[in-house]
Amino acid sequence: MKREENITKTESITVAERKRPDKKPVAAKILLFILIVLLLSGAFLLTLRPWDRLPDPADLDEIDLTAMRSDMVNKCVTDMHIHRPEAYFGKPVRARGEYYSGWSEPLQKNCHFVVIKGVVTCCPQGLEITYDGDFPEHYKTVEVYGTFEFYEQNGNTFYYIKVTDLSVL
Repeated sequence: MKREENITKTESITVAERKRPDKKPVAAKILLFILIVLLLSGAFLLTLRPWDRLPDPADLDEIDLTAMRSDMVNKCVTDMHIHRPEAYFGKPVRARGEYYSGWSEPLQKNCHFVVIKGVVTCCPQGLEITYDGDFPEHYKTVEVYGTFEFYEQNGNTFYYIKVTDLSVL
């Protein structure tokens, strides 16, 4: 008899009553999802602090990489080489890093670089430099000051700093 009562109670539940328990978990899940999205978007907005954005190069008299945090140097060097190099053409640039040179077979010339600490996130990245004076020994820390320029060779565009002042630190 007890089994028949259970069957009778189950059959007497209407369709609306069966769905009601399901609505609460779904509504709670939706509310939780919205809350998580709002929290994450708020956290994302906090990462976009005004001092983390690159200034427009047109507004700067000089690009001073020595005065930037390493993450900003990385952003700026990437911006100079990849995103909008034309915005930096002719701008004075100050940079500090290790001097290095090496022979480039495709260019058939010795290339000179300043590898800036903090820019090395996954792969070494440096700024090519030209200089009319004497270059220091490899791996010496130098500070360079010059103009951001470009040249084309073998159908490729290369960006460099035409150094007017090189100091070994």
